[in-house]
Amino acid sequence: MFAASALIAVIVFAIVSLVLPFRFKTLTSKWIEQARSALLSRCQYAVFCSGEGKAGERLVKLRTWGITAFALLVIFLVSIDKPFQDHPSNASRVGFAILGAVALTAAVAFAYEMGRAFLPWVHGAGLLSRFGFRALWVLQPGQPSAALRDGLAARVRGSSRVLILDVTGQDLIGKGAGPSGGMLYDTLTSMTSVPVNLLLLQPESYSPDPEQRRATVFQSVLAEMDITPQNFMRRIRATLDAVQTLNESRPEDARIDVRFYSEKPSFRSIVFDESVLVAPWVPRESTFPTPFLEVAQSAADPTLYSAFRFHFARLWVASAPKQEVAAKSHGFKSVVVRRAPAAVAE
Repeated sequence: MFAASALIAVIVFAIVSLVLPFRFKTLTSKWIEQARSALLSRCQYAVFCSGEGKAGERLVKLRTWGITAFALLVIFLVSIDKPFQDHPSNASRVGFAILGAVALTAAVAFAYEMGRAFLPWVHGAGLLSRFGFRALWVLQPGQPSAALRDGLAARVRGSSRVLILDVTGQDLIGKGAGPSGGMLYDTLTSMTSVPVNLLLLQPESYSPDPEQRRATVFQSVLAEMDITPQNFMRRIRATLDAVQTLNESRPEDARIDVRFYSEKPSFRSIVFDESVLVAPWVPRESTFPTPFLEVAQSAADPTLYSAFRFHFARLWVASAPKQEVAAKSHGFKSVVVRRAPAAVAE
């Protein structure tokens, strides 16, 4: 009877682990998705950076690990016949006992942490994908990673038009070709059939800064970037020269069209047909790593994609053409100001 029970258990295990996934893949996939939906149906929030502020908890875990490892070592030593006898083999036995205690305790701790983190990870990943949050890319200062360049190239290839919102365009296009050049330059060089709309901050913008008293947007931006108007315009001109070079090999209907907006920059974005990459604007360009959050155009629930695309469209309609800005930018009258933000009325 016991042999029959053991045989039945093995057969059931083989059916669940081998027959169902390979022979009935459609049915198995349906069951998996139903189980996943049931698991995520009550998930209303996802916690990130949960390890912050838990130094005390980590210390307790380390102490527990140490006590457990020592207890296992004592058990292993007891099982060894006269472990401290003056014999060559005893040294190796004690050494193996120590390694075994450490390895076994580490394996148990790893399994515990994995099991404890699995459900929150599933909840977080499911909630992000549900609202279109697809990935987080990091632009390292100096040289973008090959994975980021390849990801951008794939998204440009799948788009009918690319919309770029930036401040000077230096990191994306103005640095030119090569691994340490503009993040999009090589991609736009090879993909000449995709039209591009590029929005940059207008030099000598006289729009008032909503956060500063008696300062324009351009003056505040210069202060935050800690550069002169001439240096700012050099970056703009480098981007415009790079755009001109790229346009020489592009057909008329796929040109890179450049315009200038006058609002204070708050973020940078690259809008594709299927997703948008959004990053905070870092005033000290090319100095700090920049995170690009990718948001999909479509998902199970509404996403932020339409909001970023609408923001670009609004700025584009109100923007100034490149020729008009170039005509006004021969002289510079801006003074870099450093004023405290205006007090907010309570």
